[in-house]
Formats: sequence, structure tokens, C-alpha cells
Amino acid sequence: EVVNLQTYIPNPGTYEFKIVDIYGKIVWEERFELVKGINLNTFDVQGISSGMYLVSVKNARTREKDAMRFIRQ
Repeated sequence: EVVNLQTYIPNPGTYEFKIVDIYGKIVWEERFELVKGINLNTFDVQGISSGMYLVSVKNARTREKDAMRFIRQ
């Protein structure tokens, strides 16, 4: 199973993506170089247990941050 995340990036650069469970444990993280505009990233969540998670996206340089929730069934 995969999660597709489409994000609008106002400033190109290195972004940190993290998937965190409801207890605050990081279950997955990776860095990507993103371009200005709409970016599509796909994450394999097969190794992640069922439950609610938070996906955070943070610019490594400016610390701009956004987050969204998803449920793994």
C-alpha cells in the first residue's frame, strides 16, 4: 500500500518528510529535493501498522512546516 502526497512548495530546496504515530514515534523519515510548485511524492506504508498518523513536511533551511493526517487501515 502506498500514500500519495501532493504538496505545493513555494520555495525550492531540501524538505524533510516524517510519518509520526499518535504517540509521537517517528515511523518513517526521508529528505527530498523539491522544486517550486506542485510536487508528488509516494510513500510505501506496507511496513506501518494500522492506525492514525501525521505526515509532516518541513523545509530544512527555512523551517517552513506543514502537516496532515492519514489513517492506515
